[in-house]
Amino acid sequence: AIPFLSIDFGMPDDSSMPTNLSQQQAFVLMNEGFGQGVNAPLIVVASVPGATAATLPVTLQQLTTELGVGKPAGTVAGVQYAVGPIPNAAGDAAIYQVIPSSGPNANETQTLVSNLRKGIKAETAGTNIEAHVGGTTATLIDLTALVVKYLPYVVGAVVLGAFILLLMVFRSILVPLKAALMNLISIAAAYGIVVAVFQWGWAKELVGLHTTIPIVSFVPLIMFVILFGLSMDYEVFLMSRIREEWDTYHEPRKSVVLGVANTARVITTAALIMIAVFFSFVTIQNPTVQVLGFGMAVAVLLDATIVRMVLVPAIMELFGKAAWWFPKCLEWLPKLNIEGSPGLLKTERANEAAMASAKASE
Repeated sequence: AIPFLSIDFGMPDDSSMPTNLSQQQAFVLMNEGFGQGVNAPLIVVASVPGATAATLPVTLQQLTTELGVGKPAGTVAGVQYAVGPIPNAAGDAAIYQVIPSSGPNANETQTLVSNLRKGIKAETAGTNIEAHVGGTTATLIDLTALVVKYLPYVVGAVVLGAFILLLMVFRSILVPLKAALMNLISIAAAYGIVVAVFQWGWAKELVGLHTTIPIVSFVPLIMFVILFGLSMDYEVFLMSRIREEWDTYHEPRKSVVLGVANTARVITTAALIMIAVFFSFVTIQNPTVQVLGFGMAVAVLLDATIVRMVLVPAIMELFGKAAWWFPKCLEWLPKLNIEGSPGLLKTERANEAAMASAKASE
């Protein structure tokens, strides 16, 4: 999970596409001929109510100067050149095209967008001009900032919700707490491996990449919600079986051993199916899809082996009887029975015991 601490959120551009595709070749040629910023154009739109085609250029003169239109490269920090204003048919609005000096994923481009917005706001203050910086590049920068801002809140809400549900299902404090931590560990490890491969370039050729790429901001979010659901499936399946054995024998070690023995094959088989499906995404010639598929496949692999089949049973045995401790002050919480009637379970256990006794007598 350590590489995740140095994750670089961004949006892969066409330069990361396979070299045999025309869009990648065009991107490279544009960079070489016109500079990196030509692939990261910004659009500035200005609205001037009541203006006409004749008065619009004069009204927007200060904004035109602020954007560096017609000025040499570098006159405005981070701007290679700017074009405009291009009026609409009514003459009450216009657009500018601003070409940065840096590429779409460069930190300098993000700084330029922020500086332009501050400068435009200052220039239009106290006037009837309404201006905004947009375009694909600015939109993706805003999307990245928005997702990164709210990702911790999404993670916290999902983990808290799962903790409360498991609390009511298993009537335990340590079991849902352990489940939340184990799920976060497996997902964080998957994030780290994704960063190591796609951003740092470790064995990137194995997934068909010829260059490193930033991690798309919404990929960790999608990975989290999908993988948390899958890992909780495995968790509930395993722990419900362990709880059944605990209710029958009240022996920590025996309940863990029998619970794992009766669920390991199903969990492993289900995980293998999901791993195969997710790894198939890596064959698609799209870096975003490759990151998503590779990350989910790795997360399921780690979760179904190291976490679910090693760490969880080990921790449950170390917890011993304390794993099923539940404070009396929380007894008011609803009881969620996910395994059906307890009477049916007791009947099933009695039948199993009778069959075992019959076989022993034979």
